[in-house]
Amino acid sequence: MEATASGIVREATTSPRRSGNEAIIAYVHQLSPIKRNKKNTIDYSTLLLQTKDEEPQEALLYSKHKRPLLVDSEKCRTPVKIQRFTYTSDGEKIIINDMTKISVPGQTEYSFQFKESVMPSRTQPVSIEDILSRTNEWENVTLSGKVVRVGEISTVGAKQLKLAETTFADSTGTIVVDIWEQHIPMIENGKVYRIAPVQVRSWAGKKKLSTTVRSIVTEIADDTLSKVFVSEEDLNTVDCNEVTVKVSNIHSVQAVETFIHCLNKYCSRRLLQPSAGKIVHCDRCGYTMRSSNCTKQVCAKIVIQLESGEQVNLTAFQSVLNRIFEGEISSLSETDVAEKLLLLEEVTIRYNSDTQIITELQL
Repeated sequence: MEATASGIVREATTSPRRSGNEAIIAYVHQLSPIKRNKKNTIDYSTLLLQTKDEEPQEALLYSKHKRPLLVDSEKCRTPVKIQRFTYTSDGEKIIINDMTKISVPGQTEYSFQFKESVMPSRTQPVSIEDILSRTNEWENVTLSGKVVRVGEISTVGAKQLKLAETTFADSTGTIVVDIWEQHIPMIENGKVYRIAPVQVRSWAGKKKLSTTVRSIVTEIADDTLSKVFVSEEDLNTVDCNEVTVKVSNIHSVQAVETFIHCLNKYCSRRLLQPSAGKIVHCDRCGYTMRSSNCTKQVCAKIVIQLESGEQVNLTAFQSVLNRIFEGEISSLSETDVAEKLLLLEEVTIRYNSDTQIITELQL
């Protein structure tokens, strides 16, 4: 038995890419959620295996029984020893199925450490046309393109993450790209960037891209991309996921929530309104502050019913609610806010279908 520098233990001298007698020792990275193949016949996940080689090994997981072992490996940052696997027909990716053996390697079988971030070397930019026509959801790709629109920054989800919806263009088309958190200040309208990796996502059957915590944003000089022009008329036809509907009234109010924000301008995390006490602490940035110095905010979670009978859950933050209510809405009780919303009639609502956040309310 011969141990190679890459962390692959060879038990025979047969074909290095096709032999079932190999044992790969690797750390697990980027194990994707379970997804369905295009033919809708089987579930699978993608992952990267970090060996001692500079280039990580791409892999496909087709066994639900083996998944917990790989999940634990990634979570605990401990290596696994993989045996009895096969390769895809092009020899590029390892296939892990029910016949594959996954075990814990001995300490003398490897000598490399876990890396915080790994990426496959095959990171050539993919054209927007190919992203839209040939990729699957959850795939990671490299995007090179020109920013032709940057939307307003919104705060979404229970963790109150910051999101800017942008539109990128190249010579083959345009695509919506969700820029999250720390990447937002790096993006400027009219400039050309390479982002790697970005994740392919799908919403309402339409593809878009999203940055991840592993994404690296680099401004690049590319004359061809710099000359890309998208007219305002064409931009208005880009799927920016803004939906406008008119309803006779608000169907129901799921909840009205009162909260305060962290005073740290680099955090601004939503904090739960304390029931007692003058001091609050932000778990995200570590700041401690007087609750009386924090701005009180109100948001309402409402339900509207479309003409088709479909019900849609939406969230309206204070900046939107203040436009339709007289006075400062934060001075009202949660019951009063709910009552005022339910008494509205003939309401036009504009919202983002990705975040389900209302951007405009009109009577």
